[in-house]
Amino acid sequence: MVLPAMLYSAVPFYRGMWRDLKNRRTGMDTPVAVALILTFSAGVYSLLSGAGQGMYFESIAMFVFFLLGGRYMEQIARRKAGDAAERLVKLVPAFCHKLGDYPGSETAEEAAVVQLRPGDVVAVYPGEVIPVDGTVLAGESEVNEAMLTGESLPLPKQAGSAVVAGTLNTSGPLVIRTDQVGGGTRLAHIVKLLDRALAQKPRLAELADKYAAFFLSRLLLLAVPVFVGWTIYAGPMQALWITVSLLVITCPCALSLATPTALAASTGVLASDGILISGSGSLETLAQIDDVVFDKTGTLTRGMLSVIEARPLGRLNSSTAAAVAGVLEAQSEHPVAKAILDYAERSDADGQHEIRAEQRVNHVGSGVSARLTVNGETQIWALGKADFVAGISGKLPEAGMIEHGGGLVYLGNQQGFQTAFLLADETKTGIADMLAELKAQGVRLHLLSGDRSPAVENLARSLGLDSYRAEASPEDKLAYVETLQRQQRKVLMVGDGINDAPVLAQADVSVAVSGGADVAREGADVILLNEDMRVLPKTIRQARRTRAVIRQNLIWASVYNLIVVPLAVCGYVTPWVAALGMSLSSLVVVANALRLLKKEAV
Repeated sequence: MVLPAMLYSAVPFYRGMWRDLKNRRTGMDTPVAVALILTFSAGVYSLLSGAGQGMYFESIAMFVFFLLGGRYMEQIARRKAGDAAERLVKLVPAFCHKLGDYPGSETAEEAAVVQLRPGDVVAVYPGEVIPVDGTVLAGESEVNEAMLTGESLPLPKQAGSAVVAGTLNTSGPLVIRTDQVGGGTRLAHIVKLLDRALAQKPRLAELADKYAAFFLSRLLLLAVPVFVGWTIYAGPMQALWITVSLLVITCPCALSLATPTALAASTGVLASDGILISGSGSLETLAQIDDVVFDKTGTLTRGMLSVIEARPLGRLNSSTAAAVAGVLEAQSEHPVAKAILDYAERSDADGQHEIRAEQRVNHVGSGVSARLTVNGETQIWALGKADFVAGISGKLPEAGMIEHGGGLVYLGNQQGFQTAFLLADETKTGIADMLAELKAQGVRLHLLSGDRSPAVENLARSLGLDSYRAEASPEDKLAYVETLQRQQRKVLMVGDGINDAPVLAQADVSVAVSGGADVAREGADVILLNEDMRVLPKTIRQARRTRAVIRQNLIWASVYNLIVVPLAVCGYVTPWVAALGMSLSSLVVVANALRLLKKEAV
């Protein structure tokens, strides 16, 4: 068993030692390799000479196994994080509809996106992803940019509007002139930010490894005078076995087990609650968190608009207002329209009124108008922004000036403004309790969002957050977290969108919520598999419990070595006692770590 471990599995340590020697430095691989070689050599000598039984071979194999297992898990986590950039690139379609003779002809031909050049003209139809950064030449539509900006509502686009690669055209066809392609697009820039953040993220060396390297280097220095002294006093044979006993009984197995065993126990208990830890260093850093930064849409809120109030501005009753608004939005797939339709359905207004619609016209980015016959009376109705409705209903009355942090949709007819629908992105269940728990743990709470200022400010104040930033681009979010880190703060970032990928990579620990974009989940250190955000404080508490257990294990390993080293140096430890002591010390560490499997009572 020990030969494959020494001659194959331990080769990375030998190479690391050789690299350290060439660079004239001492790394973790150097003392590990020296300890393995010396202990193995002593074992071979004992077998050949018949002077011992080589009981320490098992400790060599176990030590190599745990070290390589830890490195393997670290490489898996790093590779998953690196896959995020590739997923971002895949947002851009491979082919597009190129208009080669525009404006002379609008005949489209299929072309590869990689062959496009600035100045080329492409057509993007409803439901398609925009392949380039460009300018709209013709057409009206709405584009969903949530994957890049965090904006919860589709944005109106018409001639002259700028569009971004990777965003979704939702309503009508657009003719777009190419301004930037490939590596020059905004999406490519976000990929570069993600790559840079991943490269800059410090590698968290485990405390146990540092401690083991320090201890081994001192132990090897101690072994030399011990061997020389006992050789002079009792001869080389006696000196060899005392030195071997010293190396075996102080084998850093307990030190190497102190951290990974505790991390494995906590990772398992958190996984049973739908919390996946993708990096072995994440729990250690979670225990040190000072600030928690949240994205808004899809993280604290559901990302779904709803009507929270219908405020009367005229003589129209709420039931009739809901019915009329529902008829006006009956043919739309816009998120605001869905919220209005849902409200009309909840108001059960359809069956109470006889409404007939004619000449319905959708004005992109403004609203919808139609000639409606409501209970036998025919006139023009409008639903949408205040200035749009005012074109039919006249000036908005002073009593109708409403302060609302969310969305506002007005309903009016030729007799004036009738109703204001107040919309908001619903806060997820349990968010207020979760934030209160986090505050009780002593962390500061921040909100970063690409959404509009009123909506972000209203949410931040209602939830009692410490600070917020609205209309934040991916670059702004990254800079915000970097500023906190320069203040020596440990930052936890919680997000769900593609626009969060760079800042998730930059944060000390990143959390991706259920239902988020694949790229956010792949680049995150912690993944929440369900919608219940109340598990976040529990994760931090478990991380702090884990840190406490790791410290206890390290203290035990230190005390153990302080006791057994003098005994071994003085010759009171035989090889079999050394092997037994090493095994017992490891058992104590493992038993203490397994206490983390017991779920805390909340």
